[in-house]
Amino acid sequence: MKRLIRIILAILFVACSYVFTNIYFLTNCTPNIIFTDKKAFLIYNSDLKCSVSNINDSENYELKFLNIFPVKNIRIKNNDIKKVVLCGNQFGIKIYSSGSIVTSISGVLTENGCKNPAFDAGIRKGDIILSINGESICCNSDIERIVKNSDEKLKIVYERNNKKYTTTAYSVICATDNTKKLGMWIKDSIAGIGTATFYVKETGVTAGLGHGVYDNETNVLMPLNEGAVCEVDNYVVSRSCDGVIGDISGNLSSENCGKIIKNSDNGVYFNGVEYDGEMVEIGHSSEIKKGKAQIYLSLNGEECKYYDCVIEKVKYNEKSKNLIIRLTDKELLDKTGGIIQGMSGSPIIQDGKIIGAVTHVLVNDSTSGYGIFIENMIETALDCT
Repeated sequence: MKRLIRIILAILFVACSYVFTNIYFLTNCTPNIIFTDKKAFLIYNSDLKCSVSNINDSENYELKFLNIFPVKNIRIKNNDIKKVVLCGNQFGIKIYSSGSIVTSISGVLTENGCKNPAFDAGIRKGDIILSINGESICCNSDIERIVKNSDEKLKIVYERNNKKYTTTAYSVICATDNTKKLGMWIKDSIAGIGTATFYVKETGVTAGLGHGVYDNETNVLMPLNEGAVCEVDNYVVSRSCDGVIGDISGNLSSENCGKIIKNSDNGVYFNGVEYDGEMVEIGHSSEIKKGKAQIYLSLNGEECKYYDCVIEKVKYNEKSKNLIIRLTDKELLDKTGGIIQGMSGSPIIQDGKIIGAVTHVLVNDSTSGYGIFIENMIETALDCT
């Protein structure tokens, strides 16, 4: 009897190990998004015998191992776009926020000592001031004007972590310049340089950067009110070295050539600029493999070139840091020392298909960095139409 129990336990252990091992494999090696133009589909592996169950009209589906054990939910997106124009050129970014970001809170010296109305009202660094006394805030001067002209308690609506809050505060008079203040420093715009990733001819939308534009003081995604792209000239490339990340700098043209329509965690999206370059197929995450790849970009305003890199890891369960890549091209490393600021958005190519874009550099190794799946950027680009 004891021997039978041991055999049964051993069988159960092997069966459970088999199930959990394959669930772990499927969870980490199955795309979160699948693009298809078919209404019904099946993910099938002859060894694992896994399939998508609960197929209906929803774009969300549950993946089950052996059609029994839940693994993960995947999204199905209809995509008629098979090819995009490969970019790789730098562009200037100008973003004006909807509301003003609080970059710091500081006391105001008054005749009655140091006061801080903003802090006392619950406002903190990183909050976004949306309105005061019912008037929408579009720029810093709006806040200055409202505070200056009001003798009453101010009703302030602000946003924190995508939630809106309401508070009230009285302004105080600064003893040094006799002006009314709330005790907060604010920012309403940001500018920089990024790299365009692809252009969709069918919609006229260009995607770039591969990540959102954040305020570097608060790490808050800049809420877009208005935004523009422009040309860059007088390029200067600063190389990365030990402990220092290089960058691409230059002069942003005062004349805008396109309009930013979305600033999201998947990149910056704009229209008004037409790119006429090489058409490449979209490679989805399920096709990506570790090994040789290339990035495509321009430096110093020169023509775009292919540079060798290696994909070292594919991470399906990350929202944006999906790829870990390492630069291997000697020419590029001689020019930049590794991945540098301004290179974000450079398209990643494998087997002739665009599979992603460079997003961030690894702080402890400038030759390596992260990339985002191109399908994540495609999904956002489709939502912009």
